[in-house]
Amino acid sequence: MALSSSMQYIIKQSMATLRVVLQQPNADLPPSTEPARLVADQGFWFSNFTIGASKNLEILIDTGSSDAVLNPNIYQPGPKSYDTGSTFQVGYGTTNPDGSGTETATGKIYVDLIAQHGTDLSVSEQALGAISSPQSPDTFPHQGLIGYAGYSSAQLGGKPFIHSLCDQKSLKECRFGLALKTNGKGSLFYGGVKSSLFAGSLATASVIDEWLTTGDIIANGKTIQSRATIVTDSGTTVIFGPTDQVIAMFKAARMHYHLSVDGAVTGYYPCSSPPSLGFRFPAGSSGSVFNAAPAALAYAKNGNNCTAVIQGTVGFGDQWLVGQAFFQGKYIDHNIDAGTMGFANLK
Repeated sequence: MALSSSMQYIIKQSMATLRVVLQQPNADLPPSTEPARLVADQGFWFSNFTIGASKNLEILIDTGSSDAVLNPNIYQPGPKSYDTGSTFQVGYGTTNPDGSGTETATGKIYVDLIAQHGTDLSVSEQALGAISSPQSPDTFPHQGLIGYAGYSSAQLGGKPFIHSLCDQKSLKECRFGLALKTNGKGSLFYGGVKSSLFAGSLATASVIDEWLTTGDIIANGKTIQSRATIVTDSGTTVIFGPTDQVIAMFKAARMHYHLSVDGAVTGYYPCSSPPSLGFRFPAGSSGSVFNAAPAALAYAKNGNNCTAVIQGTVGFGDQWLVGQAFFQGKYIDHNIDAGTMGFANLK
């Protein structure tokens, strides 16, 4: 989910200094542990955790934020829990399955154990937030959220969970990979790359921040926008782009579209003949094009009329917010050590 306090993401370094890595051979280390199992529900992806004394929680995996935050009445302190005496207030966007919605939550900050099921990974002293308001409805689906972005998005004053794992040397490399299938099942790999899941090499591009990069916008093989700024966010269900670029994309794909007075754009296409809409990483002619999987491209179906999961908006300025619909059918590597993201199509 996007942090609503930073909907317009701050680019912390000049675009001119962005280092682009063209292709990286499969010399990466294998993952440090068995993968965590992920399951999709309403376009959000969940994994099981123990947090404090709260066991078998279904927690949303979110690369668009950085903190561990639990819904009201979920957190039970463990034997080594520490109440910091501090409170938090944090806002989230794109909280609904259709990509709409904002939530502001407040609560108390604790330090306690977080352990991910299916792996041997845990952090004994991890900052986490326990929401006290609003009590209803829940801020997040299921029990809560864990963010996998970097320090710049952290709101609780502690390290993000993934950085805690890296700093305590639990991982061979400070990186993780998401492999989300179009059937609602996926895996989260820590500390290396599961190269057996894809053919060839990862197409890699440097990040400006975790997880913001640049890429080209592609429709049916045509470049619509070069070197667009792209925020990747597994906790957002859909794909948002600037109104003018999305209209150009839909026109290039010969799609029908509707433009609302508020700048929102919705596109339609025959379900039997889906267009090729996607992104090229790294940006430039030497990059590789990764299209949204046809099974993930349709947000809704009415007979043979499909509504595209890509939407135009003025809400994010000139930036793209690329959610889990793009992740599906791909292996996406998040390499904190190297400051890169890597992309490959799953076998």
